[in-house]
Amino acid sequence: MKITPWSILLAFSMLASTNAYAQKSRWYAIDDGPEYRTYVDTASMVRESPTLVKLWVKSEYARPHANTSGKKVKRWMSHYQVDCKKRQLREGEGAEYDARGEVIDSYEHASAAFEDPMPETIAEAIVVAVCDEIIRATP
Repeated sequence: MKITPWSILLAFSMLASTNAYAQKSRWYAIDDGPEYRTYVDTASMVRESPTLVKLWVKSEYARPHANTSGKKVKRWMSHYQVDCKKRQLREGEGAEYDARGEVIDSYEHASAAFEDPMPETIAEAIVVAVCDEIIRATP
């Protein structure tokens, strides 16, 4: 096989598209609205028991959104534990990022108790996605 500039370009294009797909496929969309999109990171999911799962969740705003401190947040990520048997979750640590990807705030809820998610919220969407869609689809 003769190696030409075109064959090298084709190989790099295929590699780049494969890597982009792998990167995108780890994020499972759970809420896709006009103001923001929220995803569960399937690559970070760890089963601590048959019904207890920990994972990362991220939300990306269409436009920067002011947080409680007045800082402009473009994206946030939080670490959650989900109890599928009780259909509850608790939030651990997390961070908020500006449009440049820099951390503008971080937090930790180390002693947070498991709570029932409020209906029609991101918290409920996390429980449904993890317990009803993702976990049931994996062995």
